[in-house]
Amino acid sequence: MNEFLYALVLVQAQDKMTAAVGLAAYVIGDQYYWGQMMAAATIMSLPPLLLYLFGQRWVIAGWTAGAVKS
Repeated sequence: MNEFLYALVLVQAQDKMTAAVGLAAYVIGDQYYWGQMMAAATIMSLPPLLLYLFGQRWVIAGWTAGAVKS
């Protein structure tokens, strides 16, 4: 939450905003543009999801290697 606040306060140029701050820009006053917000949030979540799916075998191997007692 602190990084969101720093980015919101310190970065004013739209081309340098973080994704979370850009997503918060869909809230204008008391109007929430839910369709656009959910579409943007879905697109923002795709790169971490694809990265996890690509490296899933190494993540699972790391989890199980730490759980086995020898």
